Amino acid sequence: MNQQGLRHRTDRRPAAETGEGAQPRQNGRPASGLLPHRLPQDAVHLHLLDDTQVTDPARLQAYARLLTDDETRRAAAFHAPEHRHQFLITRALLRRTLTHYCPGTPAQDWRFTLNAYGRPAIDGGFAIGLDFNLSHTRGRIALAICRDPSPGVDIEWLDRRVDYAGIADLVLTPDEQRDLAALPEALRAQRFTALWTLKEAYVKARGMGLSIPLREIAVSFDGSGQPSIRFGGSLEDDPQRWQVWSLREGPAHRLALALAAPTPKRIRIFRGIPS
Repeated sequence: MNQQGLRHRTDRRPAAETGEGAQPRQNGRPASGLLPHRLPQDAVHLHLLDDTQVTDPARLQAYARLLTDDETRRAAAFHAPEHRHQFLITRALLRRTLTHYCPGTPAQDWRFTLNAYGRPAIDGGFAIGLDFNLSHTRGRIALAICRDPSPGVDIEWLDRRVDYAGIADLVLTPDEQRDLAALPEALRAQRFTALWTLKEAYVKARGMGLSIPLREIAVSFDGSGQPSIRFGGSLEDDPQRWQVWSLREGPAHRLALALAAPTPKRIRIFRGIPS
């Protein structure tokens, strides 16, 4: 796939803002249980959490009580204790964060559905005016929430051992492979992770799983690190409708976000599980 065979989109938006519990202020009345001032229409909120730091037994017991019977069975199916723990914290983060935006619904009452490709959504669709996406890796959980449909988020641990050279032909375009090969060896793994997370974020936003060929999604970065996204002809999609972000999350993680939205969005980052 060459440059001429790709549709191109470059996004230029303000850098992501961060907040430690501070909430945006905007006048508005609740609609379908949503408090609009807590999540403005022009925002995407990223809730980030290091699950390994959540160890208080009383908190863990309280989080376990939020789970449905099915979620409890899913947690028990994990063989490794650290995976059971991360699953519990992920579900607690999702449930309590949704209740933060819609306090009329208790955290334990949320229900979720899956589409034909396994993408989760809030049961009842957009009657409440929210959508979300989750990702997790070693030492980090990422939850994206916004008022536009179908955000996609992916986060990866940078020290994860990946044979990127062995799978490059399967997931990278020829241009991406050439750019990767031109980098110093010490930078190639990080660049591969940046490419991978953006492609994964787009695939998750589309909600179509592995049916989307990653080689048909082309990503590049300008001198300031701003990503550009392009599509091959087999992906009948318009890059002009997509907004994409690529962020470092501390020294050990790379995060990407993709959203198809008609108006520019700003990112706000929050840490911890709402009380």
